[in-house]
Amino acid sequence: MIALHQEDENKISSGRIHTKGKFQWNQATVEIRAKTAKGLGTWSAAWMLPSTDVYGGWPKSGEIDIMEQVGYQPDSIWSAAHVEKYNHIIGTHKNGGLEIKDVSDDFHIYKLVWTSENYTVFIDNQKIFTFENEKSGPAVWPFDQDFYLLFNLAYGGNWGGKQGIDKEALPTEMLVDYVRVYQ
Repeated sequence: MIALHQEDENKISSGRIHTKGKFQWNQATVEIRAKTAKGLGTWSAAWMLPSTDVYGGWPKSGEIDIMEQVGYQPDSIWSAAHVEKYNHIIGTHKNGGLEIKDVSDDFHIYKLVWTSENYTVFIDNQKIFTFENEKSGPAVWPFDQDFYLLFNLAYGGNWGGKQGIDKEALPTEMLVDYVRVYQ
């Protein structure tokens, strides 16, 4: 469980859990059963970063967003790739999404299938996004190195807080039932 709660009038705590230094891998199937947080201003995420920045700092060494959900879009789940050539900072990012009515009310299975040719993300066995290896080098495919898994629940920020926050929604939580990694 990752929880958001208000410690006092001006301080809100959020959380992050990661496997860096404990467990990382290159190419695998990752299956996560989780329930996202509810409330305006929340930002639930399951994502991956490289264990070392082989090709340089973000986004050159890559980022895999398996699942992101923001409270102002309570029926939407997103997956994205961030690499040197394709990222949101330069307006070229690649992503996919799926509408699921009241997605935060139930647990869902988020699955990443990562090979040397591409990676594909599924929600409850529905494909939502595929990112292809264009075979043009690390500016497009830095996914030939070990990555680790992160879960976080943020409050506010440039995406989660884009349409405001609602302190009345606190406390709230993101629940992770299990994580399975198959190689």
